[in-house]
Amino acid sequence: MSNINFIGMDDHKEIFNLCAFNGTTGEIILETRCAANVKNVHKFVLRIQDQSEEEVLFKCGYKGGCLGYARYHSLTALGLECNIFAPSTKICSSKNKVIKNDKLDARMIAQKFDQWYLQIGSGARYSGFRS
Repeated sequence: MSNINFIGMDDHKEIFNLCAFNGTTGEIILETRCAANVKNVHKFVLRIQDQSEEEVLFKCGYKGGCLGYARYHSLTALGLECNIFAPSTKICSSKNKVIKNDKLDARMIAQKFDQWYLQIGSGARYSGFRS
């Protein structure tokens, strides 16, 4: 069975914060900050894929906003599976509510995506994501 890596994206008009989370081991594989261009997300995925010795599936997710569907369509056109996360269901700790940090947001999205995927795999329904 292939490994699933979840890519959490905290996207803004000019900057992406990306976090790759290994769904099997639960470790953060790679994090980066880059210009807001979906081709940079594709390069990020290819870099992780080149470093892996086994087959890897990638699932991208980000919180919806005013730029939502344009990014979704651009990512799927590049062959990346993409889901949109409802901001109202994002898990935040009280610490993260006080300290705004885009890197932590990307990390939480990747980890929440992993939890959601496990729930769907077990037959549960979760409305926090839209694909």
